[in-house]
Amino acid sequence: MQNRILIADADPNARKDIVAIVEEFGAECVQATNNDEAFRSFLEFGPDMVIVDSLIPRKGAFELISRIRKSAGGDKVGIIVTSAISGGGEIREEAISVWKAQEVLNKPIKKALLLNQLNVFPGFAKGGDAPDGGVIGLLTGVVTETGNFNRHSFPQVFSYALRSKEPRRLSVYHGNVQKMLFFSGGKLAFANSNVFGDTLARYLLQRGLVTEDGFKAALQMVIQAGMKIGEAFVALAQTDPATVDAAVKRNIMDKVLDVFTWNKGSYRILPWAEPPSVIPDGPLDGELLLWLVMNEQTGSGFISDALDEVADLPVTIGRPIEELPKSSEFGAASGKMAALFEKAEGSNVLELLEEAGDEAKGLLYYLILCGFLVVGDDAADYERLPLDPELRKLVEQARDKLEWMRTRNYFQLLGLPVNCNDEAVHAAYLKQKAEFEPITGTDEVEPEALLTAKRAVSQVLERAVGVLEDSVSRREYLASLMGEEQQSADHAEMMKAEASFREGVSALKARLWALAYDKFREAVELNPIEPEYLLYLGIARMHEKEPSEAEALATAEKILTRAHLASPNNAEPLYQLGKVYDMMRDSERAEDYCRRALVCDFHHERAKRLIERITKKKGMSLGAIFGPKGQ
Repeated sequence: MQNRILIADADPNARKDIVAIVEEFGAECVQATNNDEAFRSFLEFGPDMVIVDSLIPRKGAFELISRIRKSAGGDKVGIIVTSAISGGGEIREEAISVWKAQEVLNKPIKKALLLNQLNVFPGFAKGGDAPDGGVIGLLTGVVTETGNFNRHSFPQVFSYALRSKEPRRLSVYHGNVQKMLFFSGGKLAFANSNVFGDTLARYLLQRGLVTEDGFKAALQMVIQAGMKIGEAFVALAQTDPATVDAAVKRNIMDKVLDVFTWNKGSYRILPWAEPPSVIPDGPLDGELLLWLVMNEQTGSGFISDALDEVADLPVTIGRPIEELPKSSEFGAASGKMAALFEKAEGSNVLELLEEAGDEAKGLLYYLILCGFLVVGDDAADYERLPLDPELRKLVEQARDKLEWMRTRNYFQLLGLPVNCNDEAVHAAYLKQKAEFEPITGTDEVEPEALLTAKRAVSQVLERAVGVLEDSVSRREYLASLMGEEQQSADHAEMMKAEASFREGVSALKARLWALAYDKFREAVELNPIEPEYLLYLGIARMHEKEPSEAEALATAEKILTRAHLASPNNAEPLYQLGKVYDMMRDSERAEDYCRRALVCDFHHERAKRLIERITKKKGMSLGAIFGPKGQ
């Protein structure tokens, strides 16, 4: 189903600009010019996101946001506040910390920044009702195009996108971090990221393949002459074309491998669009990459959990085993997978594991992920649907409809205004239900997957009409809905931001705290979605003690909290917050944030040392906290 966005702004020119961006994103939108109109539209239209001007008549954005948050389902709606007020620090703080807005964007709205916020908003994911980080039914082929994942389930998401019959893009995101993976013909055609730390430029710098001075000079060439960063490095004799090509390939692999380490995130599978560049020597074999990742970065525990969920389901052949990638990376595993494949037909998952032993779990999991083996009767039926495009389309439409319905109130679900009458409710119900009536009275037999989806849609529609069928129940339902109220910056700017950031890093190394803070602030103003810029801005503020240490630490706390929210899987902002609380002499919060940092990265030694120093005062050893080494 199409994503929905409500735009609330009294300025027609501002609305026009935002509508153009929203429509390019592919969302359906409705407009409002004041609070009351906007709230009524919220109840009837059911937006996934509201973009509201801070000064919208009559009582401003926060009054509208308050009403939305207090109404049924309002806590899940994304909020972006726009503001023409210079500075706007207080607006940002209240919008994000009090009203849980996703972001505050300055007017005039920059297209890249708004598109980034739309792309990373998890509320657009149809799988949002899954358990935290969970992905339901991927091994059996019942997959939504959007949803959530965790470290254990991302291999399933990756495999699903990789095996798509048509070229597709996989957008993955957490906090402000978004990556786009391009798949075509079972291969990884490209990958990019909105984080500058993931770029080729940073890759070359961090590995010592270019110098710091050369890096800064190359940035200026990109800004002033519009060159590509690799070309600039070659022109400056910092490196050669062959090294750049090899770095591009490895950098793309690293971007993908990094996602497999995320504790949690969200995904969207999108139609194909041409990538901004290509991988030297051609696309990467996605199935081989998946095998390398599973061997290097995952354990067997989650594989056992995934297979236990489908233990009793039958296994059928999906693809010839001869299509397994030919690579020495598989080693002896190739022969073992071939033997497992031969025994699969007519067995269920549990029988295969009992015969092959626990060591075969990873091999069986890989064969299922890559479609060599198919689990479950419904899965096999669904896999055959591409042979009948019309039937597959009907199943997908029913499932999409059901996912959309589960996130809407009953007025929105039936497409009715809140002041509708009994006849309108009945007519809307019959119209919607007719679309999903099972076929009867013919020899045609619909597949169980389609019948199941149709029945689920009909049940939701019946609940809706049962609530809205008379005026008294409609008033009560409307009252319950209303709650207590009863009523990506452009490329040049990214490069300028990075140039300011590098100057800040140099100033930080020289302990020039004020200069470092100013440079990092410039970088954040130019590229406010970059988590690393926020992190370093917070670190610099922690050391810049003017006008007072208390004020510096309070500001650093707010900035580092933003850095954490922008990159939730990153341990460093959590550790730096721990340092701030330690400097505030709040040892309990300092220890808590360092522990949270270790959840993200157990090998974060500075967090361990800070905990050890804090706990020494309590007479506790580090071993007593973390257990024996290696656990």
